[in-house]
Amino acid sequence: MGSVLVGLRALQAVVGLDEFWSKRLPASREGTSWSDILETLVCYRLIAPGSEWKLHRQWFEQSAMGDLLGHDYSLVEKNALYRAHDRVANEARHAVAPTPGVAASPQRALGNDSSRSRTLTQTWGGP
Repeated sequence: MGSVLVGLRALQAVVGLDEFWSKRLPASREGTSWSDILETLVCYRLIAPGSEWKLHRQWFEQSAMGDLLGHDYSLVEKNALYRAHDRVANEARHAVAPTPGVAASPQRALGNDSSRSRTLTQTWGGP
């Protein structure tokens, strides 16, 4: 449970991933928790990088992620993992709609949240 707990708490408390995406990716009518799927995908990439197939078939079952998020195995149904990527990409395209002659930046995507904006800028470079 150690690495999953530390990773999840870091994403929630330090980065604020859950708060940021839960506003932008509300649960579906069927109850699919897109923000929890995204947290699972990010933790998985940080702790044990691999394919979505491996996450679906092996990692989630062997980790404490489901217990920590309060979900069962249905959270990582293979198609939901790919749909979560699509939803995040779609949201990112809308958040950073290109303006002719203006480069997209983390600041535009995150609005006025300067601490997250600085973190992204320091991590990936930018203005």
